[in-house]
Amino acid sequence: MGSLIALGLSWQIAWSAPTINLPSVSDEGNGTTIYVGSGAAILGYGPLPSARVAGEWQSSRLGLQASSTAYFGSAVERFDVLGGTWAWMDRETVRLGPALTLAQHTGTSAIDHRVTSRLGLSVDAGGEKTRFDATVSMIGWGWYPRGEVQTPLYRLPVFDTLLVTEMGVRRSWGSHQARLGLFGPMLVLGYRWSRDTWTVRVDGATRGTQHGLWLQVGRHL
Repeated sequence: MGSLIALGLSWQIAWSAPTINLPSVSDEGNGTTIYVGSGAAILGYGPLPSARVAGEWQSSRLGLQASSTAYFGSAVERFDVLGGTWAWMDRETVRLGPALTLAQHTGTSAIDHRVTSRLGLSVDAGGEKTRFDATVSMIGWGWYPRGEVQTPLYRLPVFDTLLVTEMGVRRSWGSHQARLGLFGPMLVLGYRWSRDTWTVRVDGATRGTQHGLWLQVGRHL
């Protein structure tokens, strides 16, 4: 179950943020966006199809995003994510600030229901065409709202916290953008096409026998 949770969290993809899971201080355009997506987590025992709805708001130095993703296997598992950033350093070549992520996983039993929070630092730097982004989780907490566990509220271990740290390099040309990133131990390759109020994004990731592929369509309001 742990690897499935990790893979599921890795696919909370944002529309304007370049990162896959965590919120980012990158400035990819202000306003509100709604988007829908579909894809699959391809595991050793077979694929898990999924569906996703999300919304995002960005204004100057502040950014908020929320998403809900459902995976359809023998039972439905859901991942809900809420993230926010504040770029307290906002320059043309570098943006830097704190990032907070709240995530909820609801599985098939009470013990599979877990809520986590991670606080970290996000940076976006570079030029107009090529930029580097990273969101580093530094501290985290977990909570089991249901189930018989010895410690319902606990601090996340270092590995569990760092698991959702990610970084990447992206290149933009015209209405296109490509990104090579690393989500924890997963290698991620993404492509995005934006035109007027519409965006189409394709992302894929791989790690050993675990893979994922996503397609999303977003509309900027």
